[in-house]
Amino acid sequence: MVHFGHANACRQAKQMGTYLVVGVHSDAEITKHKGPPVFSEQERYKMVRAIKWVDEVVEDAPYVTALETLEKYNCQFCVHGDDITVTADGVDTYHIVKAAGRYRECKRTQGVSTTDLVGRMLLVTKSHHEPDDMLPDRENTLRMSLCKESVSPWTGASQFLATTNKIIQFSNGREPEPTDKVVYTAGAFDLFHVGHVDFLEKAKACGDYLIVGLHSDRLVNRYKGSNHPIMNLHERVLSVLACRYVDEVVIGAPYSVTMELINHFKVSRVIHGRTTYDSDIDGQNPYEVPQALKIFEQIDSGNPMSTQDIITRIIDNRLEYEKRNKKKEAKEAAAYATFQKLKAENLNESTAVNLKNKTFLKYLFLLICLLGGMICALIASSGWAQQADWISQLCQEYTPNENVTTSINCSQNSTINSYRLLSANTIKIAAISSCILCLVIILIIYLIHVFTGLRKRRKWKMIARIIAIIFIVLCLLIFATSIAAVFWELKLITIFGIQYTSNAYQLTPNGYCKAQTGLAGATAGFGILSGSFLLIDIICRLLTIGSLRKQDRRRKKRISVIS
Repeated sequence: MVHFGHANACRQAKQMGTYLVVGVHSDAEITKHKGPPVFSEQERYKMVRAIKWVDEVVEDAPYVTALETLEKYNCQFCVHGDDITVTADGVDTYHIVKAAGRYRECKRTQGVSTTDLVGRMLLVTKSHHEPDDMLPDRENTLRMSLCKESVSPWTGASQFLATTNKIIQFSNGREPEPTDKVVYTAGAFDLFHVGHVDFLEKAKACGDYLIVGLHSDRLVNRYKGSNHPIMNLHERVLSVLACRYVDEVVIGAPYSVTMELINHFKVSRVIHGRTTYDSDIDGQNPYEVPQALKIFEQIDSGNPMSTQDIITRIIDNRLEYEKRNKKKEAKEAAAYATFQKLKAENLNESTAVNLKNKTFLKYLFLLICLLGGMICALIASSGWAQQADWISQLCQEYTPNENVTTSINCSQNSTINSYRLLSANTIKIAAISSCILCLVIILIIYLIHVFTGLRKRRKWKMIARIIAIIFIVLCLLIFATSIAAVFWELKLITIFGIQYTSNAYQLTPNGYCKAQTGLAGATAGFGILSGSFLLIDIICRLLTIGSLRKQDRRRKKRISVIS
């Protein structure tokens, strides 16, 4: 059936974009996956087109939404309610678009479902008229339409609770213009169907502004009897308001069209269908006033369908619909239990994909930092070598002026070169060792992940944190050693530079060397330290991805067995 719950889903979907395309399944598809439909596919096509928020209807839409369908109709994403729909094989009908990140959800309208409406017709209950008398019949309805072992949270009997906000959302809020020709029609409009759509379309063509008066539940039950209306007043209000041909609804309209009503709404024409109408409770003709004013007209919608025809369809196929409801409920209940468990575990395939992509970028940044640290260390080493050459040249150049022998000069230069090699090798070894340490830790964590499967996530998170703390301490020690080596080298340069130089000119290259080595050494240490923090982040991400992969495999296995 097409009811106001579907219309509300269309309303919410339209708010997410600018153009709404609605796919409607064929009778064959619905029968295969859910059971026999109440309305035929042609009736459903026309009813969906009549919903005011729908821009285009796709007939015979596939039951499982594929990316090709979205591309064919230029749709950026697909929208569905927060209930779960599955195929006859128990597969989520939207799993393809969900995996592609082109799925959006809207809130399902609580308190209405096809199962509920069918149950009302089968039970001939009036509980939906008065909320206070609802509970006993609701239990009976559940027994008739559901499996005892399972209750779906999305279907079954319930009482729709209308709010002013919901009515405002469905209303277009347009007031009639002074020049508009106002048309008024009234009735029950129960189980809103394609016959109502055709009638309202013809009525709207008689003027510019269409007002529909809806009779109260008590009034409808008085002139129709049995358990009519099947839908209560609030449900019928939203069903009629969702129709694109309706501009305004009078809630609880009087059975007789009075002069007061005509004057209040400035009605130009009063329309009634070809169905017969009874006299009012006092025996008066309900259309006596508009007939006297010659503004009354009966029109033929061209569609013979009535609410009783819908009820007859259900009664004639009672066993099939009861079987349909039970099968649908059991399937939805199983799917709901599975997906709720997955939701509690916070599993999301798109989240895992995003995490993998972000981790790849972290790997890239780590590699850049490590390579940068090694390059800076090598630059520092080459700078110190050049510095030692300058010092040697200065000593050889000015030694004669200081009366220092060549042998002593060479010895002193050798001392400088020895210290230079010691400090340069220290920073080089520190840089290379840190790179090797990074790779070893990555390998260890990967092996832990492979052989353990991360069965206890909390335990391995704690281990990862301990390893991260140890790694931070090691990196800080390496960084401190590198800085100490740099400053020790600068101290030696200063001592020997002052001792073996005799004027300001000799201090210029010495100062340049100090600046060069200090900058290179600090850059190398910073690169190593930055890389260490990135590595810690990657370790945590690897642990999380490993767990997500394993749990995702369990999720797919559980989904495949839903029936």
